[in-house]
Amino acid sequence: MEPNNKQHSELLSTILAQNKSLIERNHAIKALLEQSTNKLQQEVEALKAQNVRQTEENSKIYTHFTTEFFQLKMTVENAMKAVQMKGSVFSVEQLCSPEEVLDFERRLKDNCELKNKLIQRIKAQPHDDIRKFVQENLKLVFQTDEIITRFSWNSANRNIPVKDMHYIKLIRGLYSLFKIMDKLDYMYICMYFNFYIDTAIDHIPGTAASTIEFHIKNFFNSAKDRQKKRKRKAESDKSESEKSES
Repeated sequence: MEPNNKQHSELLSTILAQNKSLIERNHAIKALLEQSTNKLQQEVEALKAQNVRQTEENSKIYTHFTTEFFQLKMTVENAMKAVQMKGSVFSVEQLCSPEEVLDFERRLKDNCELKNKLIQRIKAQPHDDIRKFVQENLKLVFQTDEIITRFSWNSANRNIPVKDMHYIKLIRGLYSLFKIMDKLDYMYICMYFNFYIDTAIDHIPGTAASTIEFHIKNFFNSAKDRQKKRKRKAESDKSESEKSES
């Protein structure tokens, strides 16, 4: 029995030693894991802090550039308004008859100063709406429907043709130039106008030629309709006024 007890004792000692070794190893692994976890947490916290700082810095940069952008935008808009106001100062004198319109046309053809003033005025007009652009600029010269009914695109109904009039070429040429240079810098457009005035009038291909021609024709063709509409309205207003008085 003694040898067996001795063997059992030795086996038990071995098991206890191995168990102790395992416990120590587990403690070491646990300590290593805790150390790694703490280090990882520290790195995460550092990344969070770095992210907060970066977010704050990005916010400052965004605010700075947004402020700069809107200030620049406001400066450009104010400059554009100033240019438009400067261009819109000029106005054509009152033209009360077809003969006075034709006289203005002759003066425009030969008078460079008058031509340049008109070009500056037309440049100041918004050109994003082609119908409005045509109407507003035609009304500068063709000021009443009574006069407009005496003109047409060609000589239909024995009217005075406008197709080859210098002022009509001016409107068509400048609008075409607007469309060609729509994406270029505004100051360059101004320089281009000043340097190539005659080219803009006579030689720039009309990128929207058929459209602008349509609106010019419509301006003259609808004059009688506008007269009739005003006459009906005047009669209606008179009738309403008489009813209210009675």
